[in-house]
Amino acid sequence: MGNSQIWINFLALLPSTVLTVLLIAIAFLRFYDETDFEFLGLITQPRVWSNGCTVAALLATLANFGVEWNRRNRETNRLAEEAQRRATEEQRRDEAEKRRDEARERQAARTRIETRCRLAEIRYQLDPSETHRQDFVNVLAVLEEYGEMF
Repeated sequence: MGNSQIWINFLALLPSTVLTVLLIAIAFLRFYDETDFEFLGLITQPRVWSNGCTVAALLATLANFGVEWNRRNRETNRLAEEAQRRATEEQRRDEAEKRRDEARERQAARTRIETRCRLAEIRYQLDPSETHRQDFVNVLAVLEEYGEMF
């Protein structure tokens, strides 16, 4: 993780941390006095300071809202991109599988035609009758017709 990423992470935590500190300060200034905590006697107008801390807390809340909004948008985008990558990869795999299936089908068709041709040739060689000769001619016609497909 780069040095800039550390600062970005730190700055993302800053608004919520400042908000927490401000809320603690508001509570101290509103609900306690110097009889509870001596250092509160140093503040001459605790109500004014409490009001200032309240305004600052509201600003910190808005900043925290912006940080969280941005973080959630980035996370949503990351998840959408990941889903898109998975869908694209699955589509590639499906297309590759389809091409392999088509190649297997072509090979099976080629094998069937070659087998048919060999059988017709063997039958014609064993028994050169007109029927076997016609079968052999038909198979040769099929080879000529489909030969370019393979």
